[in-house]
Amino acid sequence: MQGGKNKMKTKENSVNTQKSLKDIELELDLPEFSKKDLDFEFTRNSIVVKANKESDQKINKKNFFKEEKSSKSFFYSVKVPTINPLKVKTDFQDGVLKIVAPRI
Repeated sequence: MQGGKNKMKTKENSVNTQKSLKDIELELDLPEFSKKDLDFEFTRNSIVVKANKESDQKINKKNFFKEEKSSKSFFYSVKVPTINPLKVKTDFQDGVLKIVAPRI
């Protein structure tokens, strides 16, 4: 019996950062995730974005059964100048996450 081959696919997600005297803006490209897959952590000196998505597909036909499970995850952490974590705003549309963090 010959074992199957595991192939790991890696995709780079783009991250754009803009800093001004007023705030820090991040734009992350996350097309494979939905809003419910996202989790955030904001502190005075860091921004952390996590995403996790799991799927389970089952096909059951007369003489055939197939089950596929997949998992995708994303982690991004950045140290930033002092921000107000209570006033950070996020917006997720069309696979793009925008974060605006006001500086203190």
